[in-house]
Amino acid sequence: STRAARPSRVHADVQPSTADPALESYRSGVRVCGTVTLVVGVLWLCGVLLFATVGTLGGFGILNPHDSQADRMAGVAGSAMVGLFCLAAGIVNVAAGAGMRRMAPWGRGAGIAAGILNILGGCGCLVGLGIGIWTLVVLLDARANVAFATTE
Repeated sequence: STRAARPSRVHADVQPSTADPALESYRSGVRVCGTVTLVVGVLWLCGVLLFATVGTLGGFGILNPHDSQADRMAGVAGSAMVGLFCLAAGIVNVAAGAGMRRMAPWGRGAGIAAGILNILGGCGCLVGLGIGIWTLVVLLDARANVAFATTE
């Protein structure tokens, strides 16, 4: 059976142009940023495994058997808090990366949230801080309204 082509949804105040080479170049840059955001998301999720392992081993006294019970529980609580932040940042970054690569309208908002989380968390290093700033610069560009205006 043949299906009629679905028309693109366009915001009423924005008229995108697919023939504009500068806009296509910008979209390509957003997709690259989305790929990097996906990779950062996977790294955040690996951080969850790391902090879960450290928290568990520390709680059982395997890492430092001379710690008191209170010290071990404080370490477990700290590891759990950092692990939860890593989990949230990982989920947001993976979703944002997927949305940015697809140029989905919600991808811009998710990407901004991911950029802010990467700045706050820094992904454990200055690289995460730089990626967060880069993501915000890309997504807060004036061309973003037009680039994210249609869905395909």
